[in-house]
Amino acid sequence: MFDTLVPAGASVMDSALYVRSFVSNVACNGTELGCNDNNGAVLQSRVQLNLTAGPSVIVVIDTAGSATPGGFVLNIHSAPAERVLYP
Repeated sequence: MFDTLVPAGASVMDSALYVRSFVSNVACNGTELGCNDNNGAVLQSRVQLNLTAGPSVIVVIDTAGSATPGGFVLNIHSAPAERVLYP
């Protein structure tokens, strides 16, 4: 899961968050995997994806509409790997 937050003391920024697959050396050629502008009633954004190990992704943080840029923090949350037990 990727999400943005506004750090203490920073201007509130209305963020838009995009996650794209990475194709070769051209960032703009990847497929959009997720996009979010405003997670619920807040101006911060969240994209939750099930990704596998290996492929690279590109995370883009932008301001939504004509919003004024401000400070942000990008959080990247990963789920623990599943343990497979063999009898």
